Amino acid sequence: MNVVVCVKQIPDPAAPQSFDSSNYLDRSGKLVIDEADTFGVEMALQLVDKAGGGEVTVVSMVSGADLGGVRNALAMGATKAVIVSDESLRGTDALGTAKVLAAVIRRVNPDLVLAATESSDGYTGTTPVQVAELLGMPSITFAKSVTINGSNVEVNRQTESGYDEVSAPLPAVITVTAGVVEPRYASFKGIMAAKSKPVEILSVADLDLAGQVGPSGARQEITSVERAESRQAGEKYVDEGDGAQKIVAFLESIKVLQEIVMALSSIWVVTEPSNGGFTTVSLELLSHARTFGAAVSAITWGDTGASLAAQAGEFGATTLFDVGGLSGALPGVPVASAIEALVASQGAPDVILIPSSYDGRDIAGRLSARLDRPVLTNATGLSDEGGLVTEHPAFGGTQIVKAHFTGEGPGIIVVRAKSFAAESAGGASAAVVAAPTGDTGSTGSAKIVQSHIEERTGPKLEEATVVVSGGRGLGEADKYALIEEAAKLLNGAAGASRAIVDAGWVPYSHQVGQTGKTVKPTVYIACGISGATQHMVGMKGSKNIVAINKDADAPIFQIADLGIVGDVHKVLPALIEALKARG
Repeated sequence: MNVVVCVKQIPDPAAPQSFDSSNYLDRSGKLVIDEADTFGVEMALQLVDKAGGGEVTVVSMVSGADLGGVRNALAMGATKAVIVSDESLRGTDALGTAKVLAAVIRRVNPDLVLAATESSDGYTGTTPVQVAELLGMPSITFAKSVTINGSNVEVNRQTESGYDEVSAPLPAVITVTAGVVEPRYASFKGIMAAKSKPVEILSVADLDLAGQVGPSGARQEITSVERAESRQAGEKYVDEGDGAQKIVAFLESIKVLQEIVMALSSIWVVTEPSNGGFTTVSLELLSHARTFGAAVSAITWGDTGASLAAQAGEFGATTLFDVGGLSGALPGVPVASAIEALVASQGAPDVILIPSSYDGRDIAGRLSARLDRPVLTNATGLSDEGGLVTEHPAFGGTQIVKAHFTGEGPGIIVVRAKSFAAESAGGASAAVVAAPTGDTGSTGSAKIVQSHIEERTGPKLEEATVVVSGGRGLGEADKYALIEEAAKLLNGAAGASRAIVDAGWVPYSHQVGQTGKTVKPTVYIACGISGATQHMVGMKGSKNIVAINKDADAPIFQIADLGIVGDVHKVLPALIEALKARG
């Protein structure tokens, strides 16, 4: 079995990050393998081993000469590497990156392509799906397990509410979540062996992609990079047995425990169906779209899509494009195909807004490749600055990058949840227009075999007014029950840091942070969470933050309104008892 793993080399996260004079991420220093890609390398090695033999080929692109990250993948056990190294790659966007990777993968002709769900320095989450579209392959994203069964690949795919069992014929593109396997460390023997493994270096000209990469191929540009407004730290106390009572007093004080017109003419919003209505983030996008004074149309799918016309109109849409039932297919391919057909028949809108969800990113990636239009992802702001300008957090939210499209529309923008408020406009029911999907060929061959819904009590994580999250400081998986109990007592939701999700203590759907969910509750209680930048960017918009950590210098205290320096194993049980005592 021959497997390709797409690997990205990123600036060393331990070193200070900066932008160069062109507002591109400075990659002139040491480059390392993105930690997220080590899971793909490990999965590939295990699959080849189970198949009884084959090759693992690492594919990467870089604008400089540092191949340290690629060498690490080879030291883990990969067979060989194919690298596209060219200075003209500087400034390449997600679609341009996909074109480069797809061109290399065609040359290798693998049985399977693996990639991370998104990179740590870009967070686009669309490139692997764009690659699949360009290659004409099916794709399954957010895989929490991968198995080869004859000529098919079978995947448990993470969803917003649990997971789906999905099957697709090979060859296919699969993205794996962190924690899908435990990556091995490169041994000394592996490091030495890597020095003699074949590494093929290609240029952009070798792939006949001149003019399709770099700034000219991107058709979007960064307009500015600004320091984000920092959140000020509040009070911090050393726990002397009264930490829980201080938290209760704080919650009482914040009453938790008491009873612009733009020159846009048309905006389309992808609205995801869920439990008889639209997801909250879909309503957020509809609400914000109507503030631009443009005609707003919603796009949805499912067997009962047309029944959502009233809700679409209530939040500002005048038209609801209904793709209809998907017959067991993942939404990415058929919905992107339907939108492509709509663009051809209805004319292109100025912009298409898509939720930054599992399915939303699949749709955006496929659509970008089908229309050959760039996509701006991980957006948290949209504004009028003489044109539509997007805002994107960088370096854990300490910097805000502004960007805009430079080519013809439609612009495709993927927006994070909680970026805007969901507000009813009281509009009339939207007119329903059928939007059938066309022939998707082999790209649409991935099918859901069975869906699994995780049991949940209380509000959804992203909608809760109180979130109680646990981190590595809990010590062991069983202690997470304390987080769930505290959240239940506060009528809130239980969240988690990436560390304990990667460790397998809780499902990926509980993860808060840059690579998980963005939450903005009235109060966020962080228990045993040190405050890695990728976690804080997903919760620092909370109205009030309470932190419990035994390390007085933990970064989480820098943004906490109330900090308790103490043992979470003592403070949290005491807090639970105090809440129970209140009835």
